[in-house]
Amino acid sequence: MPFVQAVFFDRDGVLTQPKMSASGLPISPLEGEGLEILHQLKGPIKKLHDSGVYLFVVSNQPEVARGRLSLKWLQFQNSQLNSAFPLHGIANCTHDSSDNCHCRKPRTGMLERLSTQFDLDPQRTVLVGDRATDIQAGNSFGSKSIFVDHNYSEQPPSANFVRVTSTEKACNQIIRWEARGQYD
Repeated sequence: MPFVQAVFFDRDGVLTQPKMSASGLPISPLEGEGLEILHQLKGPIKKLHDSGVYLFVVSNQPEVARGRLSLKWLQFQNSQLNSAFPLHGIANCTHDSSDNCHCRKPRTGMLERLSTQFDLDPQRTVLVGDRATDIQAGNSFGSKSIFVDHNYSEQPPSANFVRVTSTEKACNQIIRWEARGQYD
């Protein structure tokens, strides 16, 4: 059994190249726009998969609630991810922040649901994200958190994470932890 049971990846900015808003923050591709998948991650992610680690995507997609992205198009985007990477599941929160739902990161609903479904120990999971809300969700859930720092124009997370500059470096860090059988 692997030391790291599962990795929860955020989508935009982690597995895909995000679009950037005028304010310098990442946004999801909208209706009719495809995902720019970071294909250089196929090797590192396959290595994680081949070592027995469960791989998931957990992604806030508020553009659905805002009417700028249909569920059908979101499902198409999810199918693109499933074709690119050996994922065990994708969880999306389609609510806006004003909906005050349990699944929207920084809350842990998506992580809890996948953890229950796959019988995961939170302390043996890793969350990889590029925004403070991702890291807050991972920390609240009990995951080890890795922050992919793209220098967005917002506050970075404040505590309890490993900082890297790319998702490939995050995967390599997880592979090292897996090989050592411990977090360092």
